[in-house]
Amino acid sequence: LLPALREEARLTDFGRLVAHGSLLKVMKERLWFEAFMAEHPEIDRIELAPPIVVVASMRSGTTRMQRLLAADPAHSALRLYEAQCPVPNPRRLPARSRRSDRRIQHVGRALRLIHSINPTLFDIHPTGPLEVDEELGLLDHSLSSAMIETQRRVPSFARYCERTDQTPAYRRLHQLLKLRVWLEGSDPSLPFILKTPQHMQDIGALHATLPQSPLIFLHRDPVALVASAASLAWNQMVTQSDHVDARWIGREWLYKTRHRIERVRAARADIPAALQFDMAFADMNADWRGAVARVYAFLDRELTPDALAAMEAYVDRAES
Repeated sequence: LLPALREEARLTDFGRLVAHGSLLKVMKERLWFEAFMAEHPEIDRIELAPPIVVVASMRSGTTRMQRLLAADPAHSALRLYEAQCPVPNPRRLPARSRRSDRRIQHVGRALRLIHSINPTLFDIHPTGPLEVDEELGLLDHSLSSAMIETQRRVPSFARYCERTDQTPAYRRLHQLLKLRVWLEGSDPSLPFILKTPQHMQDIGALHATLPQSPLIFLHRDPVALVASAASLAWNQMVTQSDHVDARWIGREWLYKTRHRIERVRAARADIPAALQFDMAFADMNADWRGAVARVYAFLDRELTPDALAAMEAYVDRAES
């Protein structure tokens, strides 16, 4: 990663500052994590319900599906501040109240800075410190994150990640979910709702680590999908480099999309059919209530009136 950042990314001074800060944060949080696990071995003994995982390409409706399912009080999910900063400083442990957690303020400041540089990003992916969001930061703990290559031009690092077994990164992700349950004192029987496009690329490692997790596959027209993914990558890269080649981004995300789809196709034959569910992006957009009902039928879970009301509230807020 370091040679790729130096030799390929063509970062501005601001980009180098962000990259350096990101790596320093990961190293600190890894040390904090080891301190937690050494002092509290009971964390690793927590039995989590198998997470429910949304698996799809970037810009396929994964955010909407995750936030709909996460609205159900019978499920658990990471908020952005927990996803981006999964390990707090052990010396400044938050009380069991989100208001006192310093990570919320840290992520809020970062979002305000990003918005001041490129507000378009928040049109593409609206979020906030307390919004449900994807677990990229948990994979970033192992420097195995699509977040790195979406923000910067690092093709040699991207190819390295594609050919390297990511099972250790997924084991760490699972442990970080346990840490979150321990920190909050929440119910481990409530399944986490997970999603990130990287799961397509690492589907084998995901299933090996979470062999009982149901997988919800979303599908979208690849032409629209690649264009949308490339647009998101371009909007992130321009905040850290003055040399962003839109043609290269288009070729790279065309390749990434094809590579990930091929990975999923090859792996699905080895995953029990009872754990797999498919849905079209267009179907979810046309009738999200019907789509959610079908997902719950697949999961063999009850879609309660309270859960549906919470989902309605989320949709009203998102569309307002």
